[in-house]
Amino acid sequence: MGATPAMAKKTQIVVVGGGAGGLELVTRLGARFGRRRHDIILVERNRTHIWKPLLHEVAAGSLDANLDEVGYRSHCHRWGYRFFMGALQGIDRAARENHDHKPSMLQDVLARRPTEIDVLNGGIVRAGERAGVPTPLHMTIAALIAGLEAGWSDAQAPSIE
Repeated sequence: MGATPAMAKKTQIVVVGGGAGGLELVTRLGARFGRRRHDIILVERNRTHIWKPLLHEVAAGSLDANLDEVGYRSHCHRWGYRFFMGALQGIDRAARENHDHKPSMLQDVLARRPTEIDVLNGGIVRAGERAGVPTPLHMTIAALIAGLEAGWSDAQAPSIE
């Protein structure tokens, strides 16, 4: 029996940090993709966001933070993403505890094998383009690694160790 559209697996997008960049990203992704086929999640340690350039006005008493802050709970319902209060504790425990560990992409580079850069960072670039969100860092990383791969020849070995 095939999966019905309602049962189909959703693409999950997790954004850690609800600062100006993270809030803008989940808002745009939620507006663009909605909840039907995407599960967009914001993880942030605070319940609300206030634009940092306004903090001096809050401190001076000329701005009421309660009126100008964005509550993630209500904002997520309006813009089609989910909010979880929390903080990122770590991503790669092996890299922190095992100093001899080499990430898979570094292993690929050392062996002059094609890397997964197009799937990882290239995928972020393409998703950003579809959502209208610039991703200059990921675009640069993908281009640099693609250039490295293109420059490999049998005569030279990478000098990364």
